[in-house]
Amino acid sequence: MESLIQKTSCCPICSSNDVEVVCELKNYPLTELFVPSCGNARDRTQHPLIESDQTLKYCSDCSHAFLENVISPDYLYSKDNYNTVTTNSSGSLISIKNFARFINQQNHEVSYTIDIGGNDSNLLRLINCEVGCVIDPNASSNDKRYSAINNFFEAINPEKFNGAPVNIVSSHTLEHIQSPHTFFNFLSSIKTIEHVFLQFPCLELMHESSRYDLIHHQHLHYYTLNSIQTLAKQYGFIINAYEYDHDHYGTLRVHIAKEKVLLKQSIHEKLSSKLDINDLINDYKLFNKSCSNNSSMLTKLPSLYCYGASLMLPIIYYYYPSLSSLSKGIYDMDESKSSVRYANVQTPILHDDGKVDFNNMSICITAVATKSAHRKILTNLAKRQPIYIFNPFGAL
Repeated sequence: MESLIQKTSCCPICSSNDVEVVCELKNYPLTELFVPSCGNARDRTQHPLIESDQTLKYCSDCSHAFLENVISPDYLYSKDNYNTVTTNSSGSLISIKNFARFINQQNHEVSYTIDIGGNDSNLLRLINCEVGCVIDPNASSNDKRYSAINNFFEAINPEKFNGAPVNIVSSHTLEHIQSPHTFFNFLSSIKTIEHVFLQFPCLELMHESSRYDLIHHQHLHYYTLNSIQTLAKQYGFIINAYEYDHDHYGTLRVHIAKEKVLLKQSIHEKLSSKLDINDLINDYKLFNKSCSNNSSMLTKLPSLYCYGASLMLPIIYYYYPSLSSLSKGIYDMDESKSSVRYANVQTPILHDDGKVDFNNMSICITAVATKSAHRKILTNLAKRQPIYIFNPFGAL
């Protein structure tokens, strides 16, 4: 399995060697890996790698956090191993709608638009783009105005887009790319580029909410406003606008361009100060201790079930290992999920048709990455009156 993993030693943004360990995650589970529910629990044919040691490191020079171990993207994003489709994910839909609103607020012409990392053409449609393309290994489009280029952007010659003015949009992609400089080199090679709109999970909000469960193998980078500004400046880009969004993971959005653009609505603030490494280390320790303390509570809850077969669920089981023996099933409203199970979690997935009687059950919520979706689940469960509702992580 070592051939699937590469190590990153220095900061991927500023190349500093002065990086420190925030936390070490031994045998950390990979997410989004499913197998048929009737399959052999020990069969590793489809998913030879289902967990791996991981380390989160932090660069105090540019305030950027990153994972030391990088799992091969060919493995992570193969069609068998990657299940995020925007139109099928309520969290992704919320994030895309918020991103589209941010883009539409800025003062920019709607040019030929390239969506890097979009797995469908939903974002291009929401920003009223007349013509454009989606670049992603799993790209698709059901709109004839937008072409789908099924490849990693690194394999695309950027000169093919030189000609008419070009805008770039990219939603929750930059955190997945091993070398952010490769991404910005691609942007800089498009001579007619005008506006770039990016959104990605950010370290500031993860730290603010103490939600270290949001660390996972696909997200190699944890940007701050300072680190994205440091990166953009190296390629002659200026941040014209930005905003934070707590809804999905805790997101930072930026509008960058080669020059200052007059904004329709100014949302500039003072640049955030750098985070302190000791604060990050201590905060993670408190988070981990809280999970350990709360885990003992689960053993007291009668007739325990989970609710929400989310893609990130294996991480909840990592911090609450007792769920493996205590939980009798994972309820989810998506009936198709009852035909599969997680490759690294043995608990069966059960269909909730809205009529399941929860009165004699205790429920642990296991779809928690998107705040709005989490709250809807909590509201729905409260109406159905289970004995107890357990929320695994603090800020909701």
